[in-house]
Parts: sequence; C-alpha cells; structure tokens
Amino acid sequence: MDDIPPVNPFQAPTSDQPHGQIVGDNETAQLLSQTRPWTLTIGILMIIGSAFMVLGGLGMVVMSLAGAGGAAGPQVFGLTAIGVFYLVIAALYVIPAMLLLKYSRRISDYVGSPTVSNLNAAIGAQKSFWRFCGIAALLLIVVYVVGIVIAVVFATMAAQP
Repeated sequence: MDDIPPVNPFQAPTSDQPHGQIVGDNETAQLLSQTRPWTLTIGILMIIGSAFMVLGGLGMVVMSLAGAGGAAGPQVFGLTAIGVFYLVIAALYVIPAMLLLKYSRRISDYVGSPTVSNLNAAIGAQKSFWRFCGIAALLLIVVYVVGIVIAVVFATMAAQP
C-alpha cells in the first residue's frame, strides 16, 4: 500500500500521455463523417467558383485591351479594373476552399484512425477555417466603412458649388 504514490486530482495532465490513444466514440466519428461530405462539397464549389472568376476576370482584361485598339479611355480602365478585381477575389476564395478541403481530409484521417492527434488535427483545421472567415469578415466591415466615408466625402464635394 505504501508503494502507490498519492494522486493529486488538481494536477494538469502530463505530456507522457500517448497521442496515439483512441479517443471519442462512435457518435463522434459518425457526426464528423456526416460533416465531411458538406465540407468537401462546399470546398469543391468554392474552387469551381474561383476558376469561373479567374476566367471572367481574364476575359474582361483581354476584351478591354483588345477592344481598346491602343486607345486608353475610362471604359478600358474600368473593365480592366473590374477584371483585376475578379482575379483578386478569386485568389481570396481559394484560401477558405483549401482550408475546408484540409478539414475534410483530417476528418477522414480521424474516422479511419480515431486517435487524439487525428482529432486534434481535424479540430485544428476547422479552427483555421473559421479564423480566416472571421478575419475576412472584420476586414470587409472595415472596407465597407472606409468606402462609405469616401463616398460621403466625394458626394459632399460634388454637391458644393
């Protein structure tokens, strides 16, 4: 009886716990399995949407440059700017798409081998996706506010005689 060390229930877990141990139950694996097709579908649709944006953006740039015939005017500049904007937005859509596809792969890894490290990898991939979405949403709000302020300033300047 004296050979058993005292157990401190308030002690933090030690790092010698194996990361290869099985964690979760059938419900955990089942819920993640049911999530995977949706993350995969949305990720693929985002990639396809990005590809269409790239085609549209390149098409606008090519049409504006080919239609200009060497002349530079507001229509040429406007169409080129919109085409470049489409290319930038397409590049930004690829990032969350890749994060969703990574999350989908990590779910497959966990369902195939339900270990602590695989579950942590899946949850970490999900965290990365939502962190990107949150940062993008906050930046978009800032862009909207700045755009509204600029629009009000230009409208005020244009209204003055």
